[in-house]
Amino acid sequence: MKFSINEITNAVKPTEFKLSFKKLLIKSVETDTRKIGDLESDKKLFIAIIGKNYNAHNFIEKAIEKGVKNFVLSEKYNFKTEVNVWYVNNTVDALQALAIVHRNKFELPVIAITGSNGKTIVKEWLYFLLKDKYKIVRSPKSYNSQIGVPLSILKINEQHTLGIFEAGISQVGEMEKLERIIKPQVGILTNIGSAHDEGFESREQKLQEKLKLFVNSFGIITNEFLSKKLSQNVREYLGFIVVPSPKITISKNTNSTSFFLKQDNFKVKFNIPFTDEASIENAKICATYMAMSKKDFSDFEYLPKVSMRLELFDGPNNVKIINDTYNADLDSIRIALDFLVKNATKKRSLILSYLTNLENDVFLKKELKKLLLKTKLNKFITVGEEWKNIEADFKNLSKKYHNFSSKEELVKSFKLLNINNESILVKGERKYDLQKVSEQLTTKKHETVLEINLDAIVNNLNYYKSKLNKKTKILVMVKSFAYGIGAFDLAKLLEHQNIDYLAVAYLDEGIELRKAGIRLPIMVMNTNLYQFKNCISYNLEPVIFDVSSLQNWIISKEFNKDLPLHLKINTGMNRLGIDESEILELNSLIQSNSLNIKSVFSHLVEAENVKNKVFTLNQFASFDKVKQQLKPNLPQQTFFHILNSSGVLNYPKFQLDMVRLGYGVFGYANDKNLIHCLTFKTFISQLRIVEKGSTVGYGNNFVLKSKRVVATIGVGYADGIMRKAGNGNFAVSIKGKSYPTIGNICMDMCMIDLGENVDDITTNDEVIIFNAAHSIEILAQSCETISYEIMTNISQRVKRVYWQEELS
Repeated sequence: MKFSINEITNAVKPTEFKLSFKKLLIKSVETDTRKIGDLESDKKLFIAIIGKNYNAHNFIEKAIEKGVKNFVLSEKYNFKTEVNVWYVNNTVDALQALAIVHRNKFELPVIAITGSNGKTIVKEWLYFLLKDKYKIVRSPKSYNSQIGVPLSILKINEQHTLGIFEAGISQVGEMEKLERIIKPQVGILTNIGSAHDEGFESREQKLQEKLKLFVNSFGIITNEFLSKKLSQNVREYLGFIVVPSPKITISKNTNSTSFFLKQDNFKVKFNIPFTDEASIENAKICATYMAMSKKDFSDFEYLPKVSMRLELFDGPNNVKIINDTYNADLDSIRIALDFLVKNATKKRSLILSYLTNLENDVFLKKELKKLLLKTKLNKFITVGEEWKNIEADFKNLSKKYHNFSSKEELVKSFKLLNINNESILVKGERKYDLQKVSEQLTTKKHETVLEINLDAIVNNLNYYKSKLNKKTKILVMVKSFAYGIGAFDLAKLLEHQNIDYLAVAYLDEGIELRKAGIRLPIMVMNTNLYQFKNCISYNLEPVIFDVSSLQNWIISKEFNKDLPLHLKINTGMNRLGIDESEILELNSLIQSNSLNIKSVFSHLVEAENVKNKVFTLNQFASFDKVKQQLKPNLPQQTFFHILNSSGVLNYPKFQLDMVRLGYGVFGYANDKNLIHCLTFKTFISQLRIVEKGSTVGYGNNFVLKSKRVVATIGVGYADGIMRKAGNGNFAVSIKGKSYPTIGNICMDMCMIDLGENVDDITTNDEVIIFNAAHSIEILAQSCETISYEIMTNISQRVKRVYWQEELS
């Protein structure tokens, strides 16, 4: 994203403005000060949005503190520093105007998705199905509002070749604005339900409004019912080209659904790993698009479960909670009840808010009663005074019926409801805020976990790519369980990011990745002659680091000249590698045996040391000398590489044909543009007051000099906290404050000194061992080691949780 100051002025049409920095180039637009980073903050534009429950003008000072110098405001502010400021009548309009300018800079095709339900799922599934063919930009989460859409559009950059965006409306007049921002070529209308009915005179008016998103589109994909409606009423919907719905037949299996699709001469069979009605309907929409564009259907069987609306949690007393408190129209209730039936224990219960106009809508009332009878509820719990007027119609549809006037009254009565050994669907219109009910029902999960931020890894990978020439290949090390992160999960992500190579330390690591379905080329750094046969079997590429091994391979019965080999040259590490004195003999073996040498590489010793570059530069010189000696006898496609993560940052001109990234991909190389991807956290198991003179932990070595509050937390040396971190050598972070260890580190837990009096910390509170703010380096230094060792020492019994805040 790049906006000149003049572009902003022309786009937002200010009523008044003051420009102190006319030559600045704006590189990002921010609406939330919590997300403003330190990097180039002077090139960020803060737009102060006023919402129903917030006013971002209240956070202008925070933005200034973070270095922001560019503001779009609708309220006057007395700036005490030099800034660029544009005053406008409406900051949302200004945000949308900038998004339109940005959108008009790109010619990429765009799919726009609207409808009452399923927008986010369809978007995420289309992304999954198309991501290997396109560089896709899409709405993060469910950013489909008047604010979310322009923020999504501002994510477009030159690399993207396809856009997929959601659009949602709640009243007349909104969709025209979103159409001008998105400019879609293909439209998808998932369905028309009762969500946001209150903003429209009729369901028909809502349909007409949603169709305005597609006034300039080449075609509309929708469900079978709407497809017929739009096609058969040509006069009423003149100008809209509806893609004909293909003929689809389905059959449900135990854990999957089989589809047979036919459209003209195009036929295809495929499966999806779901059996619920919501997934089937969403898959039909996706299949229609894929059939229209003649795309591959093979990935349908791997469609991921997208947790956007329906969420399943464990509660106390063997209770399962399905949280679907986003909306409550008839279609979504049908889908949610179907989900309840498929995921429920024997007893099924429903907590449901009042539905707008239920008392007067005969059809809605009739259909809802049918659904509830079909579900065979144990408990039907209603929320809202309005239910009392129609209680007689619903109280006999379950074994037990309860009505509460508000969510607060319901929460107070939980104990009386005797909720146990059952599955409960919590469903409601947003205004009833039943999310709070779900939170009260759900058991807080207490476990030690290592969270991996996949967005951070992608960010770091892209940052490294920005340092490289377009033709430079990228290899990522995934050895030692991918530095403790999890080799398969990381490999799968990297495969999707189109890197060129993976590397593992040992053969068994490579075999595991192959068995898990990883298809990328894999280099094995440490092998011996007896493992080469398995390398051939599993399509793995061994590294040769001494001439004698190569000689033995050539004379062995298993010799296969087509096996891809990588040659490691010793230029100063003196660990593994072929010495310069052996190059003449090596050349002879290559020339006489027509070996398939894929690459030649060496290993830098201290690429992170920029104060004294002599040793590293000597390594480059030695490697270049070997390169010149070997190159005449090597296959033309052989590539050379020497740079590691720090090497790319400090010596980019030596990138050669490929670079090898390791620790830096996780954000731990010395560069502020990299994002730390790990959070290692646990919880407080117990709090106790320990008197002066008492000891804490094994060995009676730590004697308290005063009365202290001691917390026992659920992590020990078996999880990866070394014993050296005990006795005050390391501090954890709780609610943003540091607290030192006390006593020796135990196998499964350790103790923390909270001070003499702590009122704001309780049992089950979260404890951060390290994260982006509380760096892993703190723990490494306390243990007199390096961060690599800390990462690789985190036990595999520690649960790995992979997450993406904005799916990308």
